[in-house]
Amino acid sequence: MIAFRNWLRKNSATVDDLVIRADQARNARKWDDAADLYRQILALAPKRAGTWIQYGHVLREGGDSAAAIHAYATSIALRPNRADAYLHMGRALAVMGHVDEAARNICAALAIDASLPSAASELRELSLLGAHLDLVHIAKIFDYDMTPFWIEAAIDQASLGRIRGWAIDVRSVDAPLKLEIVANGRIIGQLETGLFRREIQDRFGGTGRVGFEFRPPAGTLNIDVTVNIEVRLKGAALPVARGRMHAVQQQPNVNSETDNQIAAPLESYTAYHDRYYTHEPTSNFADYADAFAFLINAAGCACNEVENSVARLARDFGAVDNLYLLGQPSDIDTNRVNNRGSWAAGVRLKLLNSTNGIIGISEILHPYVLILPADAVLSRDAPARLGAALRAGADIAYCDEDKLVPADGTTGQEQHVSPWFKAAFDPDLLLQTPYLGGAVAFRRESLVETGLDLAAGPHIGADAIMRLQPHQNKVTHVPRVMVSRRRRPPVANLWAECVARFLGDTALVNVHKDPLGARVDAVRIRRHPADDVAATIIIPTRDRLDLLKPCLESIFARLPYNRVSTNILITDHESRDTATLEYLEKLPEQAPIPVTIERCTGAFNWARMNNNASRKTKSDVLIFLNNDTLLVTQDWLDELVTQATRPGIGVVGARLLYEDDTVQHAGIVTRNGLRIFLTHEGVGNPVTDAGYLGRHSLMHRSVAVTGAAMAVRRQLFEELGGFDEGLPVEGNDVDFCMRTSASGHAVLYDPHVTLYHLESKSRGFSHSGTKRAVAEAAAMTLWARWGEQFGRDPWVNPHFADIGQPFTLLAPAPP
Repeated sequence: MIAFRNWLRKNSATVDDLVIRADQARNARKWDDAADLYRQILALAPKRAGTWIQYGHVLREGGDSAAAIHAYATSIALRPNRADAYLHMGRALAVMGHVDEAARNICAALAIDASLPSAASELRELSLLGAHLDLVHIAKIFDYDMTPFWIEAAIDQASLGRIRGWAIDVRSVDAPLKLEIVANGRIIGQLETGLFRREIQDRFGGTGRVGFEFRPPAGTLNIDVTVNIEVRLKGAALPVARGRMHAVQQQPNVNSETDNQIAAPLESYTAYHDRYYTHEPTSNFADYADAFAFLINAAGCACNEVENSVARLARDFGAVDNLYLLGQPSDIDTNRVNNRGSWAAGVRLKLLNSTNGIIGISEILHPYVLILPADAVLSRDAPARLGAALRAGADIAYCDEDKLVPADGTTGQEQHVSPWFKAAFDPDLLLQTPYLGGAVAFRRESLVETGLDLAAGPHIGADAIMRLQPHQNKVTHVPRVMVSRRRRPPVANLWAECVARFLGDTALVNVHKDPLGARVDAVRIRRHPADDVAATIIIPTRDRLDLLKPCLESIFARLPYNRVSTNILITDHESRDTATLEYLEKLPEQAPIPVTIERCTGAFNWARMNNNASRKTKSDVLIFLNNDTLLVTQDWLDELVTQATRPGIGVVGARLLYEDDTVQHAGIVTRNGLRIFLTHEGVGNPVTDAGYLGRHSLMHRSVAVTGAAMAVRRQLFEELGGFDEGLPVEGNDVDFCMRTSASGHAVLYDPHVTLYHLESKSRGFSHSGTKRAVAEAAAMTLWARWGEQFGRDPWVNPHFADIGQPFTLLAPAPP
């Protein structure tokens, strides 16, 4: 008996350790490692039903849906009344295309828990994909009240100050819904849908007035406890949407489709910082500081700020002989700084020598160099985290920032505001704005050849990176707020000078001015297309002369503003309208540029039409354009072709607007989950809104862009196999972009090409019947192919949650 107890105690400890390691591997998306650890757990404890579900999850994420189904089935055998096991089994079967079996399992889940979020809507989607539903059985599940089955709803945001979301009855998309907001089982408010939601209108049609926003009365919610939020139809017991506002504790940014990580709105950053960033580091970080030379950038700073910076570095990191000043001797009185009596003995600030304004670093012996603005406050863990990134192989490392402002006028205390949550390294974005910030860490040897240019002033670190032109893999973003500044230096004029020196006569560099009125402090770069480059504009169409003719006329009207030689290839899919046929017959003779009409028959297949058209041309660049677009930008053709022909660039997409001058597309953002995988950035925002850190108005790299207006080199298009004709209508453009990214070529969103897009007017919305089924099937295919690789968008800072509009809601801070 004693031996058995010892064995049991030993193995319990082993299992607990394995669970921790397995969960860590899962959260880090190391699917193979996590699967191996879960297998070890199950070898020791084969009856852990919950572990079988976690094992199924990592198998599915790793692409082995068949093995995942076996894991879920084992969990069901162990605990037949566990609803989530049936639900996940159904999702895995759906990805594999077994829609009838998927529907049966989701029905089984609802029979156990009829309030499962999203399960009813998933059943409806499966029916559109051809699954046979037993409506009598479903009616019994809902106690013969089928209303919840027809309701689509979601909570986008849940915080102390705001609960935001939408709800719609798919049978009557314009009917307002009366809702109750429930927190931990208690009704805290009632409201009716009516706020306009553009993206929901695009999905379901109708007026789009299906949104709601509720501001909980003061004292209603308690930030110190986890609050479960439910949205219910008024008078109904079953919730139609659920969310969760978590208690004050640090958690990994892991979201699921059934338990979204509801977090704070961006505007409540001060409270967010107090929640996640006020604790002292638990590890000893002082050892790392010895590896750094601290270069204090005095540009734009006063002498007392330099003194304070030296004092902080000496106090927090024991800096003594590794403090250097970036600046001209006349900028700062170094004798005054070094004569400050309150410092520890031996602390001394040294002035680095410069030659013709270029500072060499040969006298620095430390392996790492950290450039720090004199007005900045460096967190205690910054040298360790940045040093670890450099030690792991990076040449350059940077972090997130925020701003310090007085908390009030009497205490002298400061509060943290205006976070600068940065994207991964994007050399195109860097040329427009020094978004990497004033605090940048370098491996010393990477700076030896270029040095540091004093003319860059407060942007000296970003300027060095621009001139170094490092490989993408050699620049690491550490997603933690580790620098707090008291001011943000102006960008446009000084950075324009830096960029102009770097690019020379290869481009025109000016202060950025968005013609749509958005304001952003940045630089606009114009490159000239090669003299001999040619482009073909490919436009699929069918009837709808009311769309095609204005599209072509907008192209013809802008020809004088473009140098690129171009022609148009129209692929006509079985047009029957007399006026359209007459127009197409006369067009090749009347158009100011060559126009070719290619006829195609059979089922509509956007991918095949464009692939066939691409084989009919020998032009250098292919421009795929929807017939329901109208050009806004004058020099759009030169801009697209110039960007598409740059080395390393694969696909270039445009900024698209709705007719009401709101944004329809400012790049595509990916998220970690089947039902949330793809979303357009900026949807519904006014054109005067530049987006977070100016993203809507600045060219930047993206996982994907829409094919409504897309440019790519013909040779690359052919090498990558063109669009996937197995995705005939939906998703083929995204799939091609992801293949492009996976091949090592960048995908660019370029707002300097702007068009109106009368989205889907030529085909109708994909919100009912066969069209909706096609859209859902495409979404499943894209997730199965690319979810693992692109589920975590590298261009979206992990401080942002995978819910709501991109760049608006904050998830728990990364560890």
